Amino acid sequence: MKERINTQYVASEIKRYRESAAIRSAAERDGRINHIENSPLSSFEQSFVGVIPEGERLGAYVERVLADRAGRAIGLELGGVGSRLFAGFTPGFFERTAGVNLTDYRPIFSSEPKDTTMHRDRQKIMDGLSRHKTDAIIADISRNHRVIEGDMLATATSQQIEEEFLRGDKVNFMIRRMAAGNFDLPTEPFFLAKNANRYYQMMGENSVLFDELPTGFWNLSEAWSELVNTHYSGRLIAYVADNKLLLHKGVGAPKKLPVFSVSKVREIVASQGKFSTLRPLFTTPA
Repeated sequence: MKERINTQYVASEIKRYRESAAIRSAAERDGRINHIENSPLSSFEQSFVGVIPEGERLGAYVERVLADRAGRAIGLELGGVGSRLFAGFTPGFFERTAGVNLTDYRPIFSSEPKDTTMHRDRQKIMDGLSRHKTDAIIADISRNHRVIEGDMLATATSQQIEEEFLRGDKVNFMIRRMAAGNFDLPTEPFFLAKNANRYYQMMGENSVLFDELPTGFWNLSEAWSELVNTHYSGRLIAYVADNKLLLHKGVGAPKKLPVFSVSKVREIVASQGKFSTLRPLFTTPA
């Protein structure tokens, strides 16, 4: 009998993510969580080494591809505050940059990072971190960098990015690396694809995206990259390795992100059998 999408599974995955995001947000705000999101450019380079063109460095590659927009380029990190990331590029290369994260935790990672959970006098430590936060914000302002607090999967957050940060312009360089946080995201690929399309449409022509793919895309990424490179050759180029993606959105790229139909996802899941992490997505009606 023909399979259908398991709507209960879909609803439970989205509910799980929202609850996890709320817990993480609260933990970040009161300093109960260790942060790795404010990583330097070199750390991102290590993560995406499998998709960066051979012989190139991440920063140099981005600046080469966007060379004609030097001084006017716009950069966006999803899932992190982005301060140390964008500080690693040539000064003045980006006109403006932003990091999108659940909270603005910059006081935790500053010139003198401290683990507040390891100190008895919590208030004294937090007061000191507030001073370092001021220093971090001043440095970011000098680079025209800001932090946007919000859930990147929420429509309200993407609207805020477009209205307050982009203001009619397009992103030239976008990057997302959530590390362990990736496993908190819903595994439902259609929900993820709808969100990914919102950010794809924020990108301009000849723009670059580096993405640590959510687990819901892992079983689909190779077939999807083949689809993109076959049907949009030269206009939209996708490189996938180790669940990382480099996407180059060229001139004449489709306005919307190409996605698989439900039937195609079902076909891929069926071909992978018990090894597919998306098996719960489909169920046989009684």
